Amino acid sequence: MKVREALSWQKENWNGIVRHISNHRLPHAILLVGNSGLGKQYFAKLLAKYLLCLKRVGVLPCDSCKGCDLTRAGNHPDLIIVEPEKTGKSIGIEDVRKLSDRLNKTAHQGGWKVALINPADSLTLHSSNALLKTLEEPTRNTTILMTSQFVWRLPNTVRSRCHRVVFNTPPKSLSLKWIEQFAESPSKAQEALAVADGRPFLAKHLLGTHIYKHRSEFEKWITKVSRFEASPLDAARFCQSSDHVQLVDWFLTYLAKRVQQDLAKKCVPPVFIFYDKIFRARSWFLSKANPNPQLIWEEIFLDFRTLCLKMGKDLDWSNNQTE
Repeated sequence: MKVREALSWQKENWNGIVRHISNHRLPHAILLVGNSGLGKQYFAKLLAKYLLCLKRVGVLPCDSCKGCDLTRAGNHPDLIIVEPEKTGKSIGIEDVRKLSDRLNKTAHQGGWKVALINPADSLTLHSSNALLKTLEEPTRNTTILMTSQFVWRLPNTVRSRCHRVVFNTPPKSLSLKWIEQFAESPSKAQEALAVADGRPFLAKHLLGTHIYKHRSEFEKWITKVSRFEASPLDAARFCQSSDHVQLVDWFLTYLAKRVQQDLAKKCVPPVFIFYDKIFRARSWFLSKANPNPQLIWEEIFLDFRTLCLKMGKDLDWSNNQTE
């Protein structure tokens, strides 16, 4: 997807950042915070392109100068992107040291130097500490952009030195108008957006992969287990040939949505204890310990059924399906 202008639900955030640039008050470190699927990385790349543009047109990059050409080609010498080698891997201390060395040098094009750490959640404690010196002693015309879905993972010493830009889920009407341009029909757009929990960038991705159908099936298994209409062992077997981290994220979102729908009955300690257990399972699947997925999913669904049994009708998650 071409990076040209701020997306419809990002306009307010974008205009705020551009005002900082116009007033020569752009923060040296910007933390873009929000759920996945809201376009944080897109926003960061647009901001980098705008800063490195040599002939800006109002609040937009010109898209035709040498700076824009280099950024679009992915080889601008003053844009440093730091990412994990693979999904779920960490950004190590050596990666941060190399970044700091490059930022301490003079800009090749004589303008801004921009770093993008995506996602900052992947920084280890040691690499976060290594980043601190750069955050505390920024060089002129340098900014570090960081995206974060789980901002609480970052040490407070890093968070406190960043200007935070928060991305919220946009209104449904705004998201639908945008996603319909990529969908076969308005109904497909609505279906994908519902499965993506209202996150338009995620909905666009789901449309291209038809993952949303698989997610719908997974949520049906959760509902069946909560109603005691399916065995936890059968539900665990359904999960075997899937991306386990993706399923965990779907389960966490499923629970969070239903808790929000009925805070009085579902915002209780047993639910959060179970939520924490699922989150720990996410770490197991990401670890190098080679966990047994069948056993983990069996335990998750057995515990979920026990939770439903203890809470009775208060935990009939199927009563509040989100369209």
